[in-house]
Amino acid sequence: MGLVAGWLNVGIAGHQKLAIGAGILAHKIIERESSNCFYPSQMFSGFATGDVISVDTPELNYPENAAYEMEASGFYASAMGLVSAELAQVYKIISDNPFNSVANIDASFVTDCLSGQIDQIQRLVSGLQELAGAYNNAYKPPAVLVQLESKLNPSVTQRLQLKRLVQRYHALKCSDKLNDILEKSFNSARQLIAELELNLRRSKGQ
Repeated sequence: MGLVAGWLNVGIAGHQKLAIGAGILAHKIIERESSNCFYPSQMFSGFATGDVISVDTPELNYPENAAYEMEASGFYASAMGLVSAELAQVYKIISDNPFNSVANIDASFVTDCLSGQIDQIQRLVSGLQELAGAYNNAYKPPAVLVQLESKLNPSVTQRLQLKRLVQRYHALKCSDKLNDILEKSFNSARQLIAELELNLRRSKGQ
């Protein structure tokens, strides 16, 4: 069934107003070229938050009160294909602003920026690990389902279907019914999925 993990993007960014070395947790991510926006769930207190704008080339004029960088939107779009919004976060450390040119950035400077924010970064890592652990515990597949998977050899698509069905049973507080179904004998993964879907519809009064 697979376990989820937290996703954290840490990097440097330019900013119109913030000082060099300051950290900012994204509460809105904007891809400037397409205007696509993402809104990471705000799960962590004690962090300065703000807009992060992803650009194709370094921004030298900082027209908005936002962090400018080149990877957050791509990172977040990929993460959203695998996890929910609270399990993906973007944290940027300010490396340049109108008074400190991007031309001054080198590897040593980036290392210093990251080192200055290591405690905050570790807080985010620990928080995401805790959230992912809670999610995995809540949606942990019953042992009997793991055994059935090894016996029925479902396809990748069928594994995803089974994962979603198990999550829906848990969300509807039908765990006991789920376990009763899984105790039955099935000849194929397709048959198991059909039985789970049928009983789910009945449980929802459809």
